[in-house]
Amino acid sequence: MDKSWMVEDRHTEKYINGVKGFIQFAFSHSAKGNTILCPCKKCLNCSWLEASHVLEHLVCEGFVNGYRRWEYHGEASSSLESGRDAHVQQFDEVEENDDLEEDCDELAGMMRDMRHDFGDLSDVEDEGDCREPTNESDPFKQLVGDAEEQLYPGCTCFSKLRFVVRLLHIKSLGGWSDKSFNMLLELQKEAFPKGSKLPKNFHEAKKMIRCLRLDYVSIHACDNDCILFWKEHANADCCPKCKASRWKSQKKRPDGRAAHKVPVKVLRYFPIAKRLQRLFISAKSATDCRWHDEGRTKDGLLRHPADSPAWKHFDAIHTRFAEDSRNIRLIIATDGFNPYRSMNCAYSVWPVIAIPINLPPWVCMKQPNFILTLLIPGPKSPGRDIDVFLEPLIDDLHLLFEKGVRTYDASMSQHFQLHAAVHSTITDLPGLATLVGVVTSGEYGCPKCHLLTCSRWLTNGKKTCYMDHRRFLVRNHRFRTIDKAFFDGNVESRTAPEPLTGEEVDALTRNMETVFGKDPTGKQTIRKRKRGDPPQIFKRRSIWFRLPYWKDLLQPHNIDAMHIEKNVCDNIVNTLLGINGKTKDNTNSRRDLELFNIRTDLHPVPVGKDTFDLPPASYSMSPELKRLFCQVLKGAMFPHGYASDIRKNVHVKEKKIAGLKSHDCHVLLQQLFPLAVRKTLPEGVSAALIRVSRFFKKIYAPVIRISDMEKLEEEIAETLSILETIFLPSFFDMMVHLMVHLPLQVRLGGPVKYSNMFPIERFLCTLKGYVRTKSHPEGSIAEGYIFYECLNFCARYFERCETRISRLVRNDDPEPMSSSMPFFNGGGRYLAGKYTITLDRNAWLQAHRYVLFNYDNITPYLSKHLEYLSSTGQRNALQIDKIHHDEFHEWLRLHVAHLVDSGKRMAREEGSSEEARTYGDVCEEQVARNTEKMKSLGLAVISSEMKALKKAAGKPKKKRALEVAIPESTRVLRSQSVMHESDNEEDADNEQELEENEELGLDDQQKKKKDGRKRTRMHTVYDRGNQPPVPVSFNEKGQPNGDNASEFSNFIATLVKTHIPLGHEDWRLVPVEKKNALLTTLRKYYVVDDKLKDYVMGTSHKKWRDFKADLKKKFFKPEKTDEEILTLRVEDNRVSYDDCVWLIKFWRSEEAEKRSEQGKKNRSSQKVLHTSGSKSHARVAAEMHKEKGYAPRRDEVFVRTHISKRDETTMTAETSKVIKDIDTAIEEHPELLEKSIQQGDILSHVLGKERNGYVRCVGLGPTAGSLGIPGAQKLKSTKLQMAELEAEKAWRTNEALMDHMDYFKEDTKAQMDALMAEMAEMRSMLSQSIAGNKNFMHTSEIQPEASVGEYSTADQSIHDVDSIEAAQLIRKKKEAAQRLNNEAELQKRKEAELLHKKKEEALMQKNNEQDMQKKREIESKKKQEDLMQKKKEQDMQKKREADLKKKKEATVTQKNHQKGNEVILFNVYRDHTTPVAKATILATDRKKIVGGRELGTECCEVVVNYIIKRDAILPRPIGDVTTMGQAQGRTIAWLYKHLEVDKSKMKQASPPQEE
Repeated sequence: MDKSWMVEDRHTEKYINGVKGFIQFAFSHSAKGNTILCPCKKCLNCSWLEASHVLEHLVCEGFVNGYRRWEYHGEASSSLESGRDAHVQQFDEVEENDDLEEDCDELAGMMRDMRHDFGDLSDVEDEGDCREPTNESDPFKQLVGDAEEQLYPGCTCFSKLRFVVRLLHIKSLGGWSDKSFNMLLELQKEAFPKGSKLPKNFHEAKKMIRCLRLDYVSIHACDNDCILFWKEHANADCCPKCKASRWKSQKKRPDGRAAHKVPVKVLRYFPIAKRLQRLFISAKSATDCRWHDEGRTKDGLLRHPADSPAWKHFDAIHTRFAEDSRNIRLIIATDGFNPYRSMNCAYSVWPVIAIPINLPPWVCMKQPNFILTLLIPGPKSPGRDIDVFLEPLIDDLHLLFEKGVRTYDASMSQHFQLHAAVHSTITDLPGLATLVGVVTSGEYGCPKCHLLTCSRWLTNGKKTCYMDHRRFLVRNHRFRTIDKAFFDGNVESRTAPEPLTGEEVDALTRNMETVFGKDPTGKQTIRKRKRGDPPQIFKRRSIWFRLPYWKDLLQPHNIDAMHIEKNVCDNIVNTLLGINGKTKDNTNSRRDLELFNIRTDLHPVPVGKDTFDLPPASYSMSPELKRLFCQVLKGAMFPHGYASDIRKNVHVKEKKIAGLKSHDCHVLLQQLFPLAVRKTLPEGVSAALIRVSRFFKKIYAPVIRISDMEKLEEEIAETLSILETIFLPSFFDMMVHLMVHLPLQVRLGGPVKYSNMFPIERFLCTLKGYVRTKSHPEGSIAEGYIFYECLNFCARYFERCETRISRLVRNDDPEPMSSSMPFFNGGGRYLAGKYTITLDRNAWLQAHRYVLFNYDNITPYLSKHLEYLSSTGQRNALQIDKIHHDEFHEWLRLHVAHLVDSGKRMAREEGSSEEARTYGDVCEEQVARNTEKMKSLGLAVISSEMKALKKAAGKPKKKRALEVAIPESTRVLRSQSVMHESDNEEDADNEQELEENEELGLDDQQKKKKDGRKRTRMHTVYDRGNQPPVPVSFNEKGQPNGDNASEFSNFIATLVKTHIPLGHEDWRLVPVEKKNALLTTLRKYYVVDDKLKDYVMGTSHKKWRDFKADLKKKFFKPEKTDEEILTLRVEDNRVSYDDCVWLIKFWRSEEAEKRSEQGKKNRSSQKVLHTSGSKSHARVAAEMHKEKGYAPRRDEVFVRTHISKRDETTMTAETSKVIKDIDTAIEEHPELLEKSIQQGDILSHVLGKERNGYVRCVGLGPTAGSLGIPGAQKLKSTKLQMAELEAEKAWRTNEALMDHMDYFKEDTKAQMDALMAEMAEMRSMLSQSIAGNKNFMHTSEIQPEASVGEYSTADQSIHDVDSIEAAQLIRKKKEAAQRLNNEAELQKRKEAELLHKKKEEALMQKNNEQDMQKKREIESKKKQEDLMQKKKEQDMQKKREADLKKKKEATVTQKNHQKGNEVILFNVYRDHTTPVAKATILATDRKKIVGGRELGTECCEVVVNYIIKRDAILPRPIGDVTTMGQAQGRTIAWLYKHLEVDKSKMKQASPPQEE
């Protein structure tokens, strides 16, 4: 057949006539009705179209590439036309059999694809030769015969093959045993008509599809794992190393020849090349293999390993492999498991699994796509001898990478050379030591830190701990230096270790020699490092280095996040609950603290011989708290299929949790743990543990941002450092330490779902289920796997039934509830464990509202009610929202009743084709049914209670709760029923008032007058009386954020209305004495710290203004006279007569009218309205801090306070736009997330500069100036500067005077002390003189004896004379002493005055000199400023000229550097022609911030894919990242003039955007 026309131009007549001839040929050989398969490039032989459409497609699009033989349209090769096999002819007849049309739809495609495996028809062109299978017992011939054979005579629904394959699928999904399957076949034979073609048993059913299976190769192995008996040892009978026999037993014939030999150990190898080729036999799976290149979203985020730097790094090195997107990337996973379901038997089988990761994320990690490549036999683990068993796989992988295999691609109908490469491996930590040979325990146990591992040996605990995570922090972190006392007291100056590259590992292990095989005696040889030997971090050279590309892999081995998460969860739970034998806090751990001499408050206290008392730690819980912790977890319930029932593992009475699986720990740590620790642990400990929970949540995210992982690296290092200050060293085992390396692994390799063991462990469980013969578990697993592998291949072609690939939704309801009602016609699935709860009237009403506001069919009526409220009066948005929430349910009831009465039609669900019906029609049909349903649900009781309350609306209200028993079907969650954070009693009062208004028939205006908030009396505060003041908790900005913050604010408002006069235009004109009096009264009831003063004054100002505005709105009417307004003052006695007169006068002034107009204008311009109500931003931020475990950013507070809690909507469209702009800014500028308010955070970027006196989303108190926002602090006025200067001078004068007074007091005191001493000396002299006179009188001569009368007069006279003389002498001496004292005092006074005068002169002279010096400094400074200003102007002029020049150069350069282009980076500081790396341009916006600086016109943002020169210096270092070796996978800034576009991958240039 001439097909030369196929290469002609499609517009030529020859080509069009050829297409018409092709269509005629196709309709005569392969038509299906009036349609044929369209072979154009767009349809790819997948769409059945009419002749006209096929002609149009082939002329416009052309034939699919390589479709030279029309195999899908009835043409065969020349050799087959002359004599092709009967089974191919039979297959063509099967395709044309109309009776089995559905059968062909599912199996015809499979038969057509399988021909490429058996006949290989696509290997030849039109005139080529084809292999002619002539074997009469060809399995494919039998398969074709079974496909056309009817199940029983007259059966048109099933062929024999289709029925058996479907039956085998059901057996596989249902887990039937072989015996039950045989019993079913026997029953079907009896039930089916005579002549049925059913197989006899399960064995025959498997034989029917044996040609679809891919077999495995059995390779004998040495019993001691020394060698494999293959290649040069294929014919050996014993091991050449250990001389162990190859055979377990040997049966002989009578003539002595060997009849049957049983090998000792068998390795089963499943050839990987054939299984990779089978991926391309089906067009659907072949298309999926190209998804990573054609269907992947390429926006810079990590959703798939193809987005990762590791993938791009490999492509940059091996460009030939990367050219064809069909080349397969593999992940190799392995782990040991016990094939027996009893742990009493020690047996370990190690399967090696290959996972193609070219596939889309939703099918990539599913079991049907797992390829079992090796089954390493037991009973012992292979250990380091695993390399012996990996040889067949390594050889095939080497061949697949170097040469490839010829493969047919069904999706493109052509052959290609298929190559494959290993992307990475997945194992747990012990498995990593087995697979690679790296050391994973002991002093250098970290595979990432290698020789730089920080470890300590716990002498008492007999284990190694891994601490010192401060070295992973940034260099300037306070934990390294300032807070060193919380750690070991040492300054941490070390940097984080970098993982070894593949080339470095290759160099380290290149000369290592490994001898494989175990000791035949069974002894385990322990090789200990001798003293003085260098440390070894590798046990052997890995066999993986035989692959030529292994050293080029950026991340060849993954750390399993699943086991890390489980071990961390176990450590935390066991330590918190103090579970004996598992807790990390015990006597040995405390004694190790003593050895380290840290945390002295936790050292054990000896209380006896070998007995210690352990002081409680910060994480220690009392028995009550432990019980509460367990109760929180015990009450957890999850949706069906989300998690296992963790409640079975929680024992409240014993206060312990046991038996948790890996997924249980996953759910517990990420979902339940933050709830449990908040109630039971101190805030510092709970915050640290919540950070651990958040870390694993971010690690498991399906979409990863590289900048988020870079930030998470810093956060986890800080979290682990905080944990070091909380827990003991024994807590930090290797699994806890490996958390610090997970963010880097995710950043380089992609989402963690592609590198954890969850799907691998599930696949191992599936393999364990294949064991039928327990004496040969490996053989059972191998046979079971290839059978289910065959079924998985068939499942790709079954689309109308459930298979392993197409599973039904787990919670799908097969029979949805049908109802003619337009609302609430969907039924739910009942939960297990029914119970009854009691709801009061308010709770039931809130639940009722919740249902109404969250049902889609009620949305039109919600809009109608909002329109109605907007038309009734000039309410603001907040008032409308509040009334809408409170009154909608009752409005809807009246509205529906009105529609029923008027017979109007109701709204139907959107998309319903059923004819609309009136409410009256529906009520007539449903009244009986609904009555019965209401009775069964208990709603009739509620209805009667509501009617009773409505009748009693006019009576005095009684506080009683309406309790109704609601059955299970109407049960609601309390978290769902609470719509607003308001008092229940207040809500009840509002509902009661609503019913009163309806009974009285009040219109909207009357109800508006009736409504109104009553006066706040604050009796709860005043009633505290003489109690001590209540403390008020506040944040670092001086804003209250505790539970009593609202009460504190309301009490300030009460004091303002009673203490502050209203007769002032401005708050600043209010006397300071009044403000101080308010503050004094406030301090009687609250502890007001100095930091709270700004908040108190700011709140007082706001409440004062609001109070005046409320008075004006309530009392003032321009048309009323002053006397009429004054008469209304009696309603509010808080306003004095004078203030009222002043207010009326001011309200009638022009100034007040101007302010009123300006206020209305400002309010109308407020488009962005918050929804937080009376709750301050500080309280909202505090609540978010408790929820999230970290201080929220301003943009997070903005979103929380501007979205309704009820329906998560915004008040205005402008608010929605701002929130959308915030999300966009976070995506485009993730670096702004790390910036503070002062540096310009996300909210500043979106909303612009802060206005004076207020900072958005911060609240009252702080201002832009007080927070230090650049540009917010204005210049001070001259008056204020002069006042401050005068105050400073007065302060200095006062200080000098005080110093002088102190000196004078000291001098005067010294003089007085001297005078007192002199007076004491004079008194002493006087007393001595008196004593001398008395002695003289007693020792005078005595006269001769005489009579008494003679001497009496004489003696008396002598005594009088002596007394007078003594008194005179004393008086003279006193006068002399007084005179001397006066003279001395006068002299000293003169000296003091002289000294004081000299000091004053010296001080005055000093002040004059200082003033002169200041004048000279000011003049000099002014001259310098003038010079600097001139120089600055000159520099600015030069800079503008240079910038203009650079801008012109950059504009030209940017035209050639488009976003997304692959570029080559050249050295900046030395040889500019030396390439240093390959990268991809991410952004060229000059305002984009990278590394804390804008790109400008000289730089662009790139992500480094492949490093050429590791020691190259970055032009703009980012933190600790200074060299190119540290920038792998990171985003950096690079100069345009030092990069060139890789022209082989350059995008088509587009016109540059104008700036």
